[in-house]
Amino acid sequence: MPFAATEISLHSNIAAILPKPIADRFIKAFADALDQSAMQELNYSLPINGREKWFEARIAPFTVDEVITFVSC
Repeated sequence: MPFAATEISLHSNIAAILPKPIADRFIKAFADALDQSAMQELNYSLPINGREKWFEARIAPFTVDEVITFVSC
């Protein structure tokens, strides 16, 4: 799936939403945010409607075992 709406992506497994290479980068950033107790930044692109669209994600620790992620394009 090249793109998911907010309603679909909320509380979903990242690997079910994004291509594996990008999902793997998110999973590492999630772990780094928790391990380092620090915000992580991730830039990536996805093909949308035949064009490459760039996104920036900020991943921050929320609780000891949860992160919160904000994505902008």
